[in-house]
Amino acid sequence: MLVVSLSLSQTSSTNDGLRPVNLHTDLAPLADLIELAFADSMDSSGRAAVREMRTLSRLRPEFQTLLGVNELVQGISLGYVWMKNGKLVGNVSIYPADIPARLGKTWIIANVAVHPDYRGQGIATQIMRASLHEIHRQNARAILQVDANNDVAQRLYER
Repeated sequence: MLVVSLSLSQTSSTNDGLRPVNLHTDLAPLADLIELAFADSMDSSGRAAVREMRTLSRLRPEFQTLLGVNELVQGISLGYVWMKNGKLVGNVSIYPADIPARLGKTWIIANVAVHPDYRGQGIATQIMRASLHEIHRQNARAILQVDANNDVAQRLYER
């Protein structure tokens, strides 16, 4: 049985630091962060995903149960965010990889992003540690999704 860290409750804006993604409150700010962080490399499917996140964020609460069946949302719902002064400033998405079982249990780490105003403070490192801890808790290995030209991200992953 798969157990993941996923919060569906409201989080106080005074709580800074690491917490699991909250689908009911985080979709719109996640869309903003992902769009900002990956603006230079985002293709049309990435832009469509950001638009879909914003659309889903506007659903009335009674329709938010649909979030769990949306493939896009399933890909971001298992990660972590970093809050600073009530603002979502960092994200790492983790999700099980769709690979043959004979290759072993594997999870993907993606969308590692920190708002430019908050970079260099160790936020990405701390979110990555939490993500790797969760993946290891699942007795799985990690595959890191990173742009080959992103030297900063590659150095983070090599630590």
